[in-house]
Amino acid sequence: MKPISTSRPRSDQTLACLRARILDLDFHEIILEACGHARLLKLWRSLRRELELWLGRLHRSKQIQTHGTREETVSTHCGLLECFRTQSPAVCERMMREHILGWREWLPTKEAQP
Repeated sequence: MKPISTSRPRSDQTLACLRARILDLDFHEIILEACGHARLLKLWRSLRRELELWLGRLHRSKQIQTHGTREETVSTHCGLLECFRTQSPAVCERMMREHILGWREWLPTKEAQP
């Protein structure tokens, strides 16, 4: 019984990471839907499964480094939503670009890859 009880927290953490990853991808898909760019949305949907795998690996790597991946993702997305509600399109575009380019900080370096 002990192996089952000790694996429970890891299972809960795995499910939390999976849910965070799905919500992260959903957030981006909703933004794309709101933009009304049919071709870009179609491209996103065709790549979503690959993005889910890639994002999962990236989230795990980031979580090992900072232990705050989900919190950071939620905070960033909430900031973007607030920007959409209160700022000009130009400011929103700049924030989105910063958000997208910010992922470069999370990407593993060549030395860290197997």
